[in-house]
Amino acid sequence: MRNIKYYLLALIIIVVGEAVSTAMQLLGGYLPTSHPAAILATNLSGITFGGIIMVIAFLRDNRLEQERERADRLQEELNAALLQSADAARERERADRLQEELNAARQQYADPARERERADRLQEELNAVHRQYADALIKRLEQLEAGNGAGPKAE
Repeated sequence: MRNIKYYLLALIIIVVGEAVSTAMQLLGGYLPTSHPAAILATNLSGITFGGIIMVIAFLRDNRLEQERERADRLQEELNAALLQSADAARERERADRLQEELNAARQQYADPARERERADRLQEELNAVHRQYADALIKRLEQLEAGNGAGPKAE
């Protein structure tokens, strides 16, 4: 709807300009050729009104301003995207750092698990040695008691 208004306004300006231009040419024809008013009327008829229409068109043309606004919006969007990509890069670095810390912690906790398994094996071996030693000690005590006659009495 807005564009139709501009086209109608342009048409009206052109028709009025043509009417004024024609009137000036006719006025120039009625005056003597060397008369200054005839020269002025002839010059105003074509050049000046065409120039006025062109100046009005330039003044009404806001495409340059619209493109500047569009370029500013695009620049802002670009800056926002760059900030987002920088934030994403920082988050990616942070995630990598946290992954490394997690892997280190897993290794750290994996080593105690292996140490615990090793300690359990050693404890079992120690318990086995204690049982063997206790069994050997009991046998030796029984042998000593039997040799001294202090063994269990048979009834």
